[in-house]
Amino acid sequence: MRARRGAVAAPTAGLHFTDRLFAKLDEGGIGRYFVTLHVGAGTFLPVKADDTADHVMHEEIGHVDPVTAAKLNAVRERGGRIVCVGTTSLRLIESAAAEDGNIRPWSGATGIFITPGYRFRAVDMLMTNFHLPKSTLFMLVSAFAGARNDARGLCPRDRNGLPLLFLRRFEPALPERLNDRDVPIQTACG
Repeated sequence: MRARRGAVAAPTAGLHFTDRLFAKLDEGGIGRYFVTLHVGAGTFLPVKADDTADHVMHEEIGHVDPVTAAKLNAVRERGGRIVCVGTTSLRLIESAAAEDGNIRPWSGATGIFITPGYRFRAVDMLMTNFHLPKSTLFMLVSAFAGARNDARGLCPRDRNGLPLLFLRRFEPALPERLNDRDVPIQTACG
């Protein structure tokens, strides 16, 4: 989990994983599989359109190899869950997923823009850091976690009730996918 040539940033959700944590996951029989997504500068741009339908999503280049796709599908067949570490890996896995949730080998540019109302096909849980309001990543997390995690849960506050500064420290959250898509979703923060 590091920046590679072609990416503008490291996948920060993965920075929480140390060799010790990987060893604990191994001891627990928890598999891990890697995908490649070249994080683009557009990831950090705020959405400026009043209507998200008018927002032009940036594209990022990604790759899910055949072995990884098969292993992830095998996890689902055994009744396991797919946990993405980071919003960018979630975007990539959802781009590679067929309507039935089967993850296909995939390579290319993805401009998937996940907002509240999106029906997730393959990912069950997401480990992520907190994201800036009005960002595409905040909208993705809002769509994923749904109303169970209202804006106060997605926007941590300090002892005085003020929103914490973002991009200073990385504090992970691990929301599960909301199964009931008819529940209203709150996405405001500030």
